[in-house]
Amino acid sequence: MTAPPPMGDGVVRTAAAGGCAAVVAGLATAVLGRLAMSLLAARNPEDAGTLSDDGFVMGQLTLGGTAQLTATVLQLGMVGAGLYLLLRPFLLGTGAVRVVTSALGFGVTIAALLVHPDGVDFTRLEPLWLGIALFVALPVLVVALFAALAEHWLREDSWFMTARRSHVAPLLVTWVCAGIGLILLAPLFLITLAMVAFNDRSRDEFHGKRALPMGLRRAGQALLVAIAGLGTISLAGDISTILG
Repeated sequence: MTAPPPMGDGVVRTAAAGGCAAVVAGLATAVLGRLAMSLLAARNPEDAGTLSDDGFVMGQLTLGGTAQLTATVLQLGMVGAGLYLLLRPFLLGTGAVRVVTSALGFGVTIAALLVHPDGVDFTRLEPLWLGIALFVALPVLVVALFAALAEHWLREDSWFMTARRSHVAPLLVTWVCAGIGLILLAPLFLITLAMVAFNDRSRDEFHGKRALPMGLRRAGQALLVAIAGLGTISLAGDISTILG
């Protein structure tokens, strides 16, 4: 008879997998974000030295600016990871379908927050469509990367779920990447872990949906779809205003 896993085993493994996925996605965001800003700056040399909407000086690639960008996206990425793990029982589909729906739903919603008609990035930098395309594609691609890694690493047969706990637990240090964001992340993280532990006390704790009534799950899914729909409408309106 196989011995039951230690208490909180699934919590440790889930948190480690989600945190590592967030760090990889965060680093990818920093690199892709720098490339996107460099492309826009190269197309608009006359705007070199202008402060962007995100507080970075256009046309200047500095170590300090890169470090600031990396720290920022890592903090936001860890908060996003906490949200993803918290909402995972309500997400649509499984596997590749979940990755695609998450990328579109969360990615477009984030893009709606990034793209706004009065922003410097979308009023002075030509061509206007390029800035819009970059700032819409970036969050969609990054969320897709995070979701793909998270779903793969949360599979029952993944290394995170099958390796010795002593090897997995140290990876919880990835959550330190949230930095000052831990102030906001801590309550969310604790709620997420509580839900993980509540769902199932086995090795695949977070996969279990038995603890969620179908009605509650459907309601959560409907709410997420509504939020994504509102984000899409807002984004479409802003794009129309910018290009109009």
